[in-house]
Amino acid sequence: MRKVLITWALPTVTDLSGWAHAQSVPSSTEVTRRQLLIVPLDGQKTVDRMEVREINITPNYKSGPHIYPCPVIGSIVSGEVVFQVKGQPEQLLKPGDAFYEPANAVILKFDTKGQSAKFLANFLLGKGELNDIKMVQ
Repeated sequence: MRKVLITWALPTVTDLSGWAHAQSVPSSTEVTRRQLLIVPLDGQKTVDRMEVREINITPNYKSGPHIYPCPVIGSIVSGEVVFQVKGQPEQLLKPGDAFYEPANAVILKFDTKGQSAKFLANFLLGKGELNDIKMVQ
């Protein structure tokens, strides 16, 4: 089993071998890092590319059950989302929260409550694979 950590961060001092201006690196008081999510991937999929999308959802949106052919890893930018993968408990995602949708898993809910929401979604796609949502009953 392979673990993947998706994180956004600035370079640290150990990353500066080719930098001419090491003094421009922010101090630890200027940059904070918070781990949002570690996702074990099954290792059976070769990821050829990643598509990153900003997605906006209207207030009181109900997604309906759906699946993606690829793993989706994302984070909430604004608003709140009720999120549920089939067989798992419902979660309320708020700004800064991260989520994971396994490939071919039924996502029962990705719904907004009373306000719009914005999130970033990272689609881990294999060679020739399309980022197509499939609605299910």
